[in-house]
Amino acid sequence: MAKVIPFKGILPPKHLADKIVTMSADNYSYEEAKKIVEINPLSYLSIIYPDFIDYQKTQAHSLQRFHKIYNRFQWFRKNQYFVQDTKPQFYIYKQKHLNFEFNGIIGAISAEDYFKGNIKIHEQTLSEREKKLKEYLKHCRINAEPVLFFYPDSKTITDIILNIQQNSPDIVVNINNIQHFIWKSNNVLINADIQNYFEKTGYVFIADGHHRSASSSLLAKEEQNNIHAQFFLGAFFQESQLKIYSFHRLLKNVVVPDDFVEKISENFIVEEIQSDYDLKNHILGMYWKNKRYLLRYKNVDDSSIDTDILYQYILKKIFLIEDVRNNPCVDYYSEYIYSRLQAEEMVKKGDYTLAFFTHPVSTTTIKNIALQNNTMPPKSTYVLPKLLNGLVVYSLDESIVLKQ
Repeated sequence: MAKVIPFKGILPPKHLADKIVTMSADNYSYEEAKKIVEINPLSYLSIIYPDFIDYQKTQAHSLQRFHKIYNRFQWFRKNQYFVQDTKPQFYIYKQKHLNFEFNGIIGAISAEDYFKGNIKIHEQTLSEREKKLKEYLKHCRINAEPVLFFYPDSKTITDIILNIQQNSPDIVVNINNIQHFIWKSNNVLINADIQNYFEKTGYVFIADGHHRSASSSLLAKEEQNNIHAQFFLGAFFQESQLKIYSFHRLLKNVVVPDDFVEKISENFIVEEIQSDYDLKNHILGMYWKNKRYLLRYKNVDDSSIDTDILYQYILKKIFLIEDVRNNPCVDYYSEYIYSRLQAEEMVKKGDYTLAFFTHPVSTTTIKNIALQNNTMPPKSTYVLPKLLNGLVVYSLDESIVLKQ
């Protein structure tokens, strides 16, 4: 049902890819990005932050900043630091960690599928952020970080991917000891098989990138006569390829009531433990006053996910936290990066008052929520793979070839 097609991507040359490609800009603080660009002006971060190059300060999200980003990217192209393919391609992608790897396909997906509901979402977006990203796309004219999608496992697609990966990769990038590989697929028959698979399958589900999808779709409405703007950049992985982790929720500057345990006990069986947290569905973990607890949710018939239960019956009901997305009293730490022991240490040191832990949700849960047109609380999932900036760039002016 989804329209996923090959496109003429813009990629760094193989010998410069390591210098150009970066992680998502969200992974760097402003100062970290500035240092990277000072050392390596070819970093893609110099496109996102062009002020680091000419030392002329501009306001974030301003037209002046957008124009500088656009001009910086065109400078990269003019100097052959980014080169556009002459034929439409699917880009076969591998991300290799020490103990596991992810294999997927980078292509262009139709914004019409977003409006038709063929792209399934599980997270609410903020309209203000959608508009800001839409303006960024409108003036900068590129997608440089794909939306992460997943779809049902398919032996057909697996065989296609593995067969193409028998060849030498077109690009290899190593960032933080994680290797990223790109193979180009410009075989018309193979690409047609990939395209037909997505047309015949059910839905595709957003794993990460809800705001990017929404903003690209807003631009598609605004530029209806521009065929290139009717598509946006996606990376597509079979559902068994994803790894999903939870976020620890750490609270600070909150008032813990004197009858805190009694209040929690209205909805949970509270059990102090000495061992590690045995987290399962509807069993939460809590660290408070140097003690570990398991919180067993009493309503076994409730199908809500644990982050929503935590929000409804503890964060909102006891701590009166309504907006968990923006409330400064709640910080989120991915369990993939921070262990529960590390989270406990932050509480012990006094940086936080208490911490809550949840069991990760499954792709099945995400699908069920999306198919029911429901959404999850913010920071309910931390999904791997994390995709890169500048590995494959989609042009909003010159990427699509409808007739090959």
